[in-house]
Amino acid sequence: MSFRIPNTLYYDWKTWARTKGVDGRVPLLTAVGTCMHWSDTKLIFALNKPVIYEIDVLTGLPLFMLAAIGPLSKIENVYNLLKEYPPASIMLMN
Repeated sequence: MSFRIPNTLYYDWKTWARTKGVDGRVPLLTAVGTCMHWSDTKLIFALNKPVIYEIDVLTGLPLFMLAAIGPLSKIENVYNLLKEYPPASIMLMN
């Protein structure tokens, strides 16, 4: 994965969730792009919900579509991300 969690006792998780990595992605985009399970992804999503409106800098895809690509993609991620932001699928048709 392209983000690192520091080896410290205290860490500001909200700041971490909004920090872009060397690839230009925030941790939620990386988590979705690497097909993490929803139980882990939702913890990161809860820390940075506005990222659901962003487009991935590497693929040019919205978050729910990024979750759908690849042979290891998790349909649960796609469903929950669309449930959080239903207009994402409608905006693609325009």
